[in-house]
Amino acid sequence: MLKIYPIPSPERLAEVCGVCAVTPRPGTLAYEMNEGSELIGVCQFRLTDTGGEVYELTLKPGADDDEALIILGNAVLSFMLRCGAPTARFLTPDGSRIRTLMAAHLDENAHVNLAAYLRCKGDNREAQYPSV
Repeated sequence: MLKIYPIPSPERLAEVCGVCAVTPRPGTLAYEMNEGSELIGVCQFRLTDTGGEVYELTLKPGADDDEALIILGNAVLSFMLRCGAPTARFLTPDGSRIRTLMAAHLDENAHVNLAAYLRCKGDNREAQYPSV
């Protein structure tokens, strides 16, 4: 079973990022994803005055599960929408797996409209959390 947790400390962020072979970004919010007791992924992101920014959204080396990657991404995007962000921008590297998977939902500047995207995925929070 996949479980997603907020990363509570810079020390845990460094540990998770080490396993996932990415650089920790101080000052970001982050989620980790586990399958059973095994760490499999991380997302580092930030909320700004204009929306959300996703810096890393990746699985550890050797993990190849597009569905898990989308589930982690959806958890982060849903959190951003609940916090009032109207859009999120993917600042992940061009060619990253998540950018490829999200391509149909991203505009030319790598932004996604959160309410529209999550409504498409069956999460209708627009009425509860209107765009700002």
